[in-house]
Amino acid sequence: MKKIVTTIFVLAMALVIPNSAFAALEKQGVDGWYVDDSTTTGVRSFEGGTVKACFSGLAYTYKVQLMENDDVNPDDTIGGTKTATNGNCVSWTDVDTEAGNEELYLKITKDSTKSDYIEITWYD
Repeated sequence: MKKIVTTIFVLAMALVIPNSAFAALEKQGVDGWYVDDSTTTGVRSFEGGTVKACFSGLAYTYKVQLMENDDVNPDDTIGGTKTATNGNCVSWTDVDTEAGNEELYLKITKDSTKSDYIEITWYD
């Protein structure tokens, strides 16, 4: 009897909780960048929803701003500026500004002009 009740409960919860709650972000690739005091990454295409960037190689604390690249207004900001440190990830949610894929990039700044090489692993 406990098995039947548990099975019914699990099935009922699967219907109540939206599928997006179970969806995991997929790795979209890794980019490497030399950063002085300010750098703009190349444009990447994302499906939207949630976009996550994970950072490695950072010798400083960085400020990162997700930007949309489109023909009408090429520098739309998405969400707020985030703080990135070595080994951490930052996410932007509700990244759906238009139908189809989102063309996005990062503006990266730091308080040093010393050049360093960082890697960004992207998830969507």
